[in-house]
Amino acid sequence: MMGEVLLCEVDLDALVEREVPSPRRVSRFPPAIRDLAIVVPETAEAGHILSGIREFATGNPALVTLQHVRLFDEYRGKGLENKEKSLAFRFWMQDTDRTLADADVEATMAAIIGFLADRFGANLRR
Repeated sequence: MMGEVLLCEVDLDALVEREVPSPRRVSRFPPAIRDLAIVVPETAEAGHILSGIREFATGNPALVTLQHVRLFDEYRGKGLENKEKSLAFRFWMQDTDRTLADADVEATMAAIIGFLADRFGANLRR
């Protein structure tokens, strides 16, 4: 009895050129999760701001605990000026060696808020 035949083609050049992700140690400590809502001009692009946050965190050794950030809300309307919008981001911070103290989390968030104000003219949403 013969089995089924399977044939496939692999583009080896594409596989060789692709960057292989490096493994990261999994933390046994809980993450600290914070939400941040900012007000920016209506013309500001959320994707551009999100990319800016990620680049800032990558190049800043003080933000090494920032593991993930995502946009979860965009709001326009009541409570904002005519040419403004609100963007809300969620930040996950975690260390592989210890539980983060509130001071660590607040320092990270303060650095991000300062960056957003300087680079994008963002204000905290009240």
